[in-house]
Amino acid sequence: MTSNVLTAVVGRVSLVVACGALAAATRFALPPPPPPTPEGVAALLGEASGTTVKADDYAWEGSRGWLWDGFFGRPVVFVAAMEGGPRDLFRATVRVSREGHPLAVRSLYRLTDTDLGDEALAARAPERVVVTSSYEGRVLAASAFELAARPVEQMLGALAPAAVRHVVFGRDERAGASPCAAQLVDGELRLALGEGQAAAAVELATGTTTSAPGWWLETWREERHRDATLRERLAALWPGASEEQAVAPSAAAMPTAPGAELGWPPRGEGWAPFADGALARRAVALDAGELVLVAIDTRRLGLGLVAGRHFPRSRTGPAGPGAVPAARAELLVASFPGTTAPGLIDRGRLLAPITDTGARIGVDRAGRAYLGRGPGGDGLSSLRGGGGFASPDRRAPRATLCRTADGYLLYAATTSASASELEAALTAAGCAFSVALRPEGMTIAGETVGPLATPDRTSADDDFFYLYRSAGAPQVGALVWQADGGEQPPPEGHPAIVAATTTTLGSEVQLWLVEANRLEWQIRAGSRETAAVTAAPGLDEEELPRALLAIGLGQAYHEDNQRGLVLDGVEALPMRPFLGALETHGPTGGLAITYTVETMALPGDASELPLLAEGGRLRRVAKELGAHRPRSAACVIDGRLLLALTRHDTDVPETQTLLDLGCRRVVALDRGRQITAFVHRRGLEPAPRGDYEDTILYGLIPERPRGTAGDLP
Repeated sequence: MTSNVLTAVVGRVSLVVACGALAAATRFALPPPPPPTPEGVAALLGEASGTTVKADDYAWEGSRGWLWDGFFGRPVVFVAAMEGGPRDLFRATVRVSREGHPLAVRSLYRLTDTDLGDEALAARAPERVVVTSSYEGRVLAASAFELAARPVEQMLGALAPAAVRHVVFGRDERAGASPCAAQLVDGELRLALGEGQAAAAVELATGTTTSAPGWWLETWREERHRDATLRERLAALWPGASEEQAVAPSAAAMPTAPGAELGWPPRGEGWAPFADGALARRAVALDAGELVLVAIDTRRLGLGLVAGRHFPRSRTGPAGPGAVPAARAELLVASFPGTTAPGLIDRGRLLAPITDTGARIGVDRAGRAYLGRGPGGDGLSSLRGGGGFASPDRRAPRATLCRTADGYLLYAATTSASASELEAALTAAGCAFSVALRPEGMTIAGETVGPLATPDRTSADDDFFYLYRSAGAPQVGALVWQADGGEQPPPEGHPAIVAATTTTLGSEVQLWLVEANRLEWQIRAGSRETAAVTAAPGLDEEELPRALLAIGLGQAYHEDNQRGLVLDGVEALPMRPFLGALETHGPTGGLAITYTVETMALPGDASELPLLAEGGRLRRVAKELGAHRPRSAACVIDGRLLLALTRHDTDVPETQTLLDLGCRRVVALDRGRQITAFVHRRGLEPAPRGDYEDTILYGLIPERPRGTAGDLP
């Protein structure tokens, strides 16, 4: 009996010794723990995440005591770069010895995944961390992550944050700011934006913002839970059915008369106005379904774009809010889906690059829509990539947005049509260019319009467009703009020409703001213009009653200063390269201020003019001292012509006024001899005339009322 007990004891002791020896051997075989230095902790985090972590790119969270930290780990947040790319935000738990030595990374979670945007730790407070997101050296957003976790969640390695408060910001003339400093003070995120360190603040609980003058802030709260991440992963494993299951079309022709010549109100039978007359709809029966058309009066409705919470996936920083901004919620009229392409620029903030090919929908700060295949100009606030229809030869649910030749928008949706059938219907309706949308319906005042299902867009995973009631008169900056009392184009209550007065450098500056796309623009040579002998004369008796504006451009009469001139596409005077130019787009409406080129022959007219400012900065020519006389300058901002007229001995007052209102490129309305700068208005004195000594830019009421939607600039 004693022998058996002794044998058992010896066996157990041998087992303990063997286990201890094995543990010791294993411990000595492993690399030693890193030193308790910032460099050591960074190396441990980098090895666990497969990234490069710098010593100042991590921050410890609160400790629960040495016993908890040694067994379950202490949370830490850090930003790290993979293979030399931009940094992302991670969260991990690191087991720490009683002496403070980091032992091992127990669990790891990636909080951001932006392969183009660079995240940086900006501020740290108990249970919160703030990171800024940059792209191409500009800080575009700040995100406050709530990191509090219950003990059970931490034991299980659940490191997803409870919520994130995103803040995107910028100036009217720039997409973002650099640098950006951040502080967390009593539940408030305080920001210092730009080189001037403009102060702004966001209350994290409510989202209440205090913005610096000249800056805008938009904020939203994103709830994050591990369950949602799991659902997303499961959805990716079992995606739903695609439209490839649609049946092939029959040989029957689709009706091609949904409404020829879409003006406003829409012409043709079956159009029913609704939503205060700013929308009209019509249903057309097809062989395999129904086509629903919704015409949109862009003179009275602005277009907005909302980035979804998950699509398009942001590659540079926070995803979108998935909801209409609070400032426009009360003005909301309708919403409809975005495109299937990933590319999106939202209020100047790039979420995902837009490919060089394919259709696009652009929106400027004033809510004007632009459709086309061009790259999109600096004047656009948002730009959405588009593309063609999937399975174009099959009948399937489809939706599209098009721009008509008259500057209106048309939304079309059908339960079953091929791409060619739908395009034929849009052509018959007067569409000049269309972009394919996701096959979902339009929502107007809570009602689904169209044969397609409409998802809830109050907190949308995918991006969408929305329509809102625009202001009765155009507005730019903080000035008080009012109709000047002159005659206006239709519709009543939405003037296209407004005026204001301000003072700059001690000089009174008169201003006019004109909805350029709603007028027809022509340049006519004056009787003393060098090119007058070969140019078309002034307005005739039939055209003059349509002239709302006559803007003096001066004269080019010296042989050594003959500024170029193009009239009806014919070069009356040669354009010198790389100078300022004002271009009209003829009967289609609209105008632009751009550069001259070696040869310039346009469908409309163009005049070479001095360039006073470029890129938002005064040029030397604007500061040249001259006679104390009337002077005028102009720019195009958000699809509007902005005119400034003053009396001074330089062009600085009127140019600086336009720059302060957000202009980037300004030209002097001076073809070489501008003795008396003027703007004449129909309905006021003096009224436009048909003949002038100076060359004139005329703004005329179009023969058919025009909307404001245009081609991409």
